[in-house]
Amino acid sequence: RSECGRPRRHLGVVSLEVNPVHVCIARHFLDLARLAGLAEVKAGQAKDILPRVGEEAGLHACAFSFMDHRGTIFHQDFAL
Repeated sequence: RSECGRPRRHLGVVSLEVNPVHVCIARHFLDLARLAGLAEVKAGQAKDILPRVGEEAGLHACAFSFMDHRGTIFHQDFAL
């Protein structure tokens, strides 16, 4: 389901951003490119957001994952 409660037909691309400014900029670019229906940007850390994405799309729905981490939490997030 989408954040507004409507059923989601296609999840597409999900980007996770920790910095709220980056979230706003990324969402703005998606709107400008008219791609907001195919991709979404979620605010928060992977440890908090990935379980919810798994519930929305199904636990085995991820075909590709790219994790661009700063620091040493990559292995913790990868284990999710």
